[in-house]
Amino acid sequence: KAPGPDRIPADLYKALPDFWGPLITNVLRSAVVGPLVDSWKEAIIVPIFKKRDRADSLCYRPISLLDSS
Repeated sequence: KAPGPDRIPADLYKALPDFWGPLITNVLRSAVVGPLVDSWKEAIIVPIFKKRDRADSLCYRPISLLDSS
């Protein structure tokens, strides 16, 4: 699984839930009452080949890599 723009893999959050859980909870609570963090509006777009002609741009679909946090 590829990380998003922050380059932090989701496995890091899963490995340390007692550390990350309270921090992420506080961030999400503040997002409910205020504006979203600008970095949460960013994604890395990667074209994934579907089938047929690799030279045809219509034969690709975009995948968005988002931050896990």
